[in-house]
Amino acid sequence: AAVDELADKLDRQVLRYKDKTQAHHHESAKRLM
Repeated sequence: AAVDELADKLDRQVLRYKDKTQAHHHESAKRLM
């Protein structure tokens, strides 16, 4: 589904962002979903 593709893109962006900072934002995103 389109939602899955969007979520996958966002997840990849978050993973890249996590490399530069902490994984706190990633944890928050997981809780929202």
